[in-house]
Amino acid sequence: MQEHMQPLSSLGVGPIGRVFHSQERPTGLAQLIQLLSEGGTYASPEIAAAFVPLESAGNSPYSVFRTYDGRSFLALHRQVTESVSVHSLTRKVNEYSTDERDVSGYIAAFKYSGIQFVSTTRQDVLNARSFTDFRDSCFLRWIDTFYPALDPIRISSIDLVSFLRSLDQVPGASLTLLRSTIRFPHSGSQTTERAEKLQTVLARADDEQGFLDRATIELGGTDGYTMSIARTGLLLYHCGSLSHALEDYAQLLDRAATRKAAVRSVDANPTQTYPTAVQIRFTQPIRLGLLEAASALVQTLEEDPLYSVTVMHGNPYLHVSVTDLAQGATYDVFSNGEGSLRVYPGRNAHSASLEHLLMRISQNFSDISSIEVHQTV
Repeated sequence: MQEHMQPLSSLGVGPIGRVFHSQERPTGLAQLIQLLSEGGTYASPEIAAAFVPLESAGNSPYSVFRTYDGRSFLALHRQVTESVSVHSLTRKVNEYSTDERDVSGYIAAFKYSGIQFVSTTRQDVLNARSFTDFRDSCFLRWIDTFYPALDPIRISSIDLVSFLRSLDQVPGASLTLLRSTIRFPHSGSQTTERAEKLQTVLARADDEQGFLDRATIELGGTDGYTMSIARTGLLLYHCGSLSHALEDYAQLLDRAATRKAAVRSVDANPTQTYPTAVQIRFTQPIRLGLLEAASALVQTLEEDPLYSVTVMHGNPYLHVSVTDLAQGATYDVFSNGEGSLRVYPGRNAHSASLEHLLMRISQNFSDISSIEVHQTV
């Protein structure tokens, strides 16, 4: 049992079962948290669950979720224990159209293996076309609402591949990729739905000059499990040892934390212009001097409603000015056409905003393999 998880022996009929005084009960979440508090040696496929790990800047999800004052969601909140909270969500989808409908269900926030998670299960969907419908149109949308107080921990393809290679070397265990998605720099992705060995998938990615974006893995052995991992940070648990799945996933998130540590120096100079230069390199070589690649990068930034984007210069080098509208943070992004970018944080820049910008580039343009911070003053 993890020392930071409290045993909740009566969770299904006790505190969580009485949260919202209705006939519905968050039974899947009750079972999930109970399994984790007891070690989670095995869970049946019926408890299929989605997990999002969070950067919380010291804030508990419960305290942040309660600040919501918008109109897109109807939300009810309950602190169950010191480390567990449960939330009932309803979102009106396609409002004012002929396809208008309500999507609703339960989510829970808790800490496990030192990571703050928000989770939901198939059993806790109250009104939706499917578990995927609730997950994508309500659960994930709700989390996105609270940037920068809460932000999903995203991972790189480099981190994901390193993690899978470590699993592939576990004595007595066997790793199989049941489904894999290879993404290509600024040009789409390709999904393969057949059982393959890790090296087969990685060889195909190299041959096609792509990188691993997401994978459904089956780890055989005594403590095996099946789960899906995406670079967005989303984890889908399917079956097997729940506790070992989350503990292994926490190791992957530790790899991502090393990258995040590199950008935190911008917090030391919040009012100075250009105190640092952040150089990023991509997993696959990209000729940013070409119009197609440069245009794709600009489009990646412009498609995010969080940003105001101005192209200051396009040839022979790219210079883009980016403003984070939620935080008032400004950045200047430069490329000399050699396949790397330099990002100069401006006024009001801070590590959470910078990390969000870099992950926008990594997730939607091309995977970032390394981040280096250089002091310029």
